[in-house]
Amino acid sequence: SNDLLNIPEQYERLTQTCLLCMNSFLTWVEYNHFEQYELFLCELFLKFFQLNSVKLRHASFECLLSLVNKRLARRQLQQQQQQRNKRIASSPSSALNCQQEKLFLNYFLGDNTLEMFYRLLISPTVSVLF
Repeated sequence: SNDLLNIPEQYERLTQTCLLCMNSFLTWVEYNHFEQYELFLCELFLKFFQLNSVKLRHASFECLLSLVNKRLARRQLQQQQQQRNKRIASSPSSALNCQQEKLFLNYFLGDNTLEMFYRLLISPTVSVLF
């Protein structure tokens, strides 16, 4: 049962303001900062969405929309990174470039630890063991 169904009218404006503040926060913050609370937040916003107040329904819908948009943006970014990594790993010149960078770093730095760290940053899909 939804125990929020009986919100007194004097608290409607305060509740709406809180929901709109939460929406602003969700829009501003990165998805991974609230990802673990996403299910709880969805349930909470859906409870508000079931109320008779149009203002509270609208505010809760905005929050739900922010959650969905953040999740979608995160998935799109992950897909773009995966495609980029596949292109880098499959390009014919990538092996040659890796070898040239390895020779340069060995000559310039003289330290394999720094080279491995650099390799992980540049192309995380390529093995660091040469």
